[in-house]
Amino acid sequence: MDSYMSVLKSLEHSVMACQSKLNLILVDASHLEERCVASSESDYVQAWSKVHGADGILVPGGFGERGTEGMIAAAQWARENKTPYLGICLAGSIELSPECSNPVIIFMPEVDKTNMGGTMRLGSRPTVFQEGSDWSKVRKLYADKKVITERHRHRYEVNPDYIESLSKAGLHFIGKDEKGVRMEIIELQNHPWYIQLKRGSSPPQRNAFPPVKPREVFKKRYKTIVKLGYGGGSTVWLVRDLNL
Repeated sequence: MDSYMSVLKSLEHSVMACQSKLNLILVDASHLEERCVASSESDYVQAWSKVHGADGILVPGGFGERGTEGMIAAAQWARENKTPYLGICLAGSIELSPECSNPVIIFMPEVDKTNMGGTMRLGSRPTVFQEGSDWSKVRKLYADKKVITERHRHRYEVNPDYIESLSKAGLHFIGKDEKGVRMEIIELQNHPWYIQLKRGSSPPQRNAFPPVKPREVFKKRYKTIVKLGYGGGSTVWLVRDLNL
């Protein structure tokens, strides 16, 4: 769980700010994949039972192929069933399948594909909310500011060639970089809470005292769960390995 510590702390701080409790349910994302049925049908059934019974779904960042199809399936379920969902970073189609016919996620042009050391887009970066995004729940979290600054850690981005078609299909890219080229925040308009962030989840300071305020997207997501009348705020957290 050390690799997810910043996410866990953000959730804990958000719950405390809401004066509530969090029932965090860990689910191995690979158990949500159909191929799991052949190896362990009971794991498949139990995993999906947890997803179906959850009040919200969280998919944290990560690398590699393992469990990704399960994460995609859970994201689809959350979208179709109006379940609050928060996705953080994660790589994408090029990393998972370099020969795919529709490379929606690609290496950033400035990244050295052979020498991975020190090639990530790191540190605090500005995100500009786009015109026509007044309806955005994320934007309202930041008091309708035009520009916000959050920490980043990634080397992939949404392929600009697909932005127009994805936008027409209802995937709203409400936040972009200062040049308007790199996609930062994705949101569905007609959904209680469906957010995908390209940035990381780390707070701006590691050793602040008093502690930094909880990340607003976590806090608001939890409040959304409570407001919609879902149980005790149980959240399914999809991980790649329950033994981390």
